[in-house]
Order: sequence, then C-alpha cells, then structure tokens
Amino acid sequence: VKPFIGPLISDFNQWYVAPLANGLGHNASQLESVIVEEASGASICSCISVSSAMQAAREGAGKDDIIVVFGSFYTVAEARASMHV
Repeated sequence: VKPFIGPLISDFNQWYVAPLANGLGHNASQLESVIVEEASGASICSCISVSSAMQAAREGAGKDDIIVVFGSFYTVAEARASMHV
C-alpha cells in the first residue's frame, strides 16, 4: 500500500477509506494505518463502503474542492456507480 499512496499523501488533507464490496484489496484499517503513519495532520474518515465514502466526500467537499478516487478498477467502478455515471 505504502508505495502506491505514499507519494500522494501530502497532496491531500482529507482521506476517505473504504473496503471493496467484493472483498478484494486492502482493508480500510490497513489504508488508514499508512495514512496516519505518513501524514500526521491528515483527516481520515473510515467508511463502510466505497459508495458511503463517496457520499461523505461529496458532503464534505467545498465549492472549489476536487474529489479524487484512486485504487483498483474495482474501486473506481464502485465510485462511478455511486455517482450514477
């Protein structure tokens, strides 16, 4: 996990982590641990699903904020589905 998100950690001040519905990938607590270790000032919201993480991100985003989704194709697919795209 760290090699993938480590270089990006300082670019974001709010993180929403969630497990995939299909059970693949890293669990949210693993992601949260890496973020806490690498970015002590970051705010982290652990969600029960990618869909709920997207909803929380949309609700927490300001007018000029950008929501970035990254992970596997499964992660992006779940995020897109929650946006009805």
